[in-house]
Amino acid sequence: MIIRESIYAALWALGVGAARFAAAALAKTFRSRSARKIYWALVAGVPRPRQGRISTFLAKEEREDESFMRIAQHGEEGASHAVTFYAVVETAGPKLAWLSLKPVTGRTHQLRAHMVHIGHPIVGDPKYFSIENRRGVCKVGLFVISIKMEKLFCRELQISRTRWW
Repeated sequence: MIIRESIYAALWALGVGAARFAAAALAKTFRSRSARKIYWALVAGVPRPRQGRISTFLAKEEREDESFMRIAQHGEEGASHAVTFYAVVETAGPKLAWLSLKPVTGRTHQLRAHMVHIGHPIVGDPKYFSIENRRGVCKVGLFVISIKMEKLFCRELQISRTRWW
């Protein structure tokens, strides 16, 4: 889902609409993992250390009518390696932090699962955020802020979104 959303965000920024050629080129860039993405996230608490690398295995778990990603062991059936770099950009006391997240791999719900794994879930995430009494901060505190693709249409392209309203 994040790949599809990222493609649409890139198309929006390029102003090319849903042209098949552009959509196909962008999809190929995301599939080959040559696009470098940066996300911003509002998380509960402040991670220690303030910057780092999260490297885990993730596996899909089914529960009743929904599924989510959980931390898995190496070699476990269905487990895929996932790596994310993070850095604290700013804090609001000890309760909230604004992070810059850079996924190296692109697993389903990777950023969401990694933030829960280190004890700092993304605020407002309906699937992974369960800390009580933090309603009203925002719907989901995860945003694509920058996508950089090399050799797309024979030149480098960087898309940055600066307004969120």
